[in-house]
Amino acid sequence: MDEQQDFDLNTFEGRRGRMEAAIDRALDRRAGNQLPALEHGNVLDYSRDTELIEANATEVEDRTEYERRVAETDTFGNDLDLAYETGAMDPNDSAPSEQRYGTLFERMEEAGYAYAGSINLHEQRREARITNEQLRQADLARNLASPGQRAGIPVRDLLPAQAGRRQGESSRENQRSRGTHRNRHHHGGSEKKSGRKHK
Repeated sequence: MDEQQDFDLNTFEGRRGRMEAAIDRALDRRAGNQLPALEHGNVLDYSRDTELIEANATEVEDRTEYERRVAETDTFGNDLDLAYETGAMDPNDSAPSEQRYGTLFERMEEAGYAYAGSINLHEQRREARITNEQLRQADLARNLASPGQRAGIPVRDLLPAQAGRRQGESSRENQRSRGTHRNRHHHGGSEKKSGRKHK
């Protein structure tokens, strides 16, 4: 549902639409966190992390209460509509029933926003742990990198021929391409390769 959608808050339909949009946004937030949660599931420990356990329990409780309030409100509303349609309800005597529906609706509305809030709190705690783990892994990768890598030098330029030696080797590479013996300061493996060329 569009977050920017305008709702007529003077109607039950508009108020319900806004409440359901809040729940949808919270669930969209969870869906967006699904992949990071799978990648870093090791930091989402629901067996020992008391904050996650509490957040999950609160969300389950709020969802149950919301679903109960929805069923209660819709059942009463449907019965009221049917009473109007069949003539069992005299419009002149409907005030108590309408007031009852309004009370039920408000309780449902409150439960809906509470449910959306508990989803967001749960996701906030999950996101914090995932972000900390991502930062920890990034720091670990930097610490394991060579000085050249930490300085931003491409890996291809950090292979055995490094920095000051590369310019001198370019001339030797040209010599090798003309069939000349390579400089004997190179490793034996390179000399074997050169030797095969001069059999």
